Amino acid sequence: VIGEIGKFIFTISFEGLSNLYDGLGEGFHQLIVFIFEQGKESNPWDSDTKAYSEFQVGFFYGFTTGYITEQAVVLKGVTNAIKSYKKGIIITKISNVALKARGRIAKKFQSFELANAMKKTDLGKIALNGWSDSAQDGYAILTKSIKGPNEDYVKAAEKADDFLSGAKLGEEAVSNKISTISGAFGKDGPAIIKRLTETKIGKKALREWSETESRGLSRTMTKLSDESIERQYNHFGEEITRNTMYGVEMNFVNIKRTQPAKLSEYLQTINKLDDTIKPLSEQSGVHQLISIMKSSDPKTRVIIGEATDGVLTKYYGDIYGVAILKKGTLLWGWEHIFTKHGNEIRDAFYLMDNNHEVKKLIEETVEKGKKSNIMIDTKTGKKKINYELEKILSDGSTKTMRVGVSAEPANFGSITTAYPI
Repeated sequence: VIGEIGKFIFTISFEGLSNLYDGLGEGFHQLIVFIFEQGKESNPWDSDTKAYSEFQVGFFYGFTTGYITEQAVVLKGVTNAIKSYKKGIIITKISNVALKARGRIAKKFQSFELANAMKKTDLGKIALNGWSDSAQDGYAILTKSIKGPNEDYVKAAEKADDFLSGAKLGEEAVSNKISTISGAFGKDGPAIIKRLTETKIGKKALREWSETESRGLSRTMTKLSDESIERQYNHFGEEITRNTMYGVEMNFVNIKRTQPAKLSEYLQTINKLDDTIKPLSEQSGVHQLISIMKSSDPKTRVIIGEATDGVLTKYYGDIYGVAILKKGTLLWGWEHIFTKHGNEIRDAFYLMDNNHEVKKLIEETVEKGKKSNIMIDTKTGKKKINYELEKILSDGSTKTMRVGVSAEPANFGSITTAYPI
């Protein structure tokens, strides 16, 4: 026996150790064998003998010293533990489910201390004995994220309990969400979770918001500082912010190109027009927003208002520096573009056979293309603005994409068509 477990066992007299096994009997022996078997299943070191041995001893130490300590040391010695055992008094029940869970967590997070800390808090015990693997992982990630630099894992796990307790979505659901969000961002996941737990909006998102909204906030954190996000949250309020973050995750705004605050402005202005309108929902029909995108001209604007006979009669506000793409009909907007011009655009620019690529090209054209002055469309007689972007294709040839945007008072800034020229 080597390492810390050896130091521990050495403190027990050989006679006491012998009595321990004799007194606790075959059941205790089977428990020890079981734990070593679990360690073997979890052991990642197949080819490195030294590392394999260290892992096994560490695994054994992590999951048996707790048992020995609870059953023997807490009862003031091996003799009392044996007496209690013979009397049928069980101080601590060791769950095979919890042991396996701790072994899995110890292996995944490379920390026996973290795994053991979970069994020492109320929610940690519940998690180990009944939560899904994903939710257990979320609890572990949360514990690691909120652990202070000089803090032990038990204290951190207690803080994790406090964070999760009473969460509107439920403790397991929040833990599961933490796990999936962290996983979605790969190696940057733990850092994102840490930022979420350290900000007012992040805490609320994890405990109360939907996973889609929380993912949108997490994605926004990869582009904006916590201070900037908090300012927008305080300015627009929770409802608009939640809808914005939903829009970020569902790609109504591409934050690589466009500031998410522009979507917030749009949603806030639409609310002034009619607070029952939900522009990100299919229930909005032809006026459902497909995308809000940055314009190459910061003076470009989307006007929100009502018009009669081409004259603006009610004005609710405008959003500068962007254009919008609505669902529309077969005559204008996204429905018109992908139905009438989708194949034409994909063939002309050698795009993949999906509408997402078409939408990306429209966004690029509005962001980088040359913008015309207001003109009259010869076919419709309506006022419009064109954006044109020349693209060099993979075969060395060039092709120009044109995006038409309405300049009519009732639909100013809304994309009507797009096609190659």
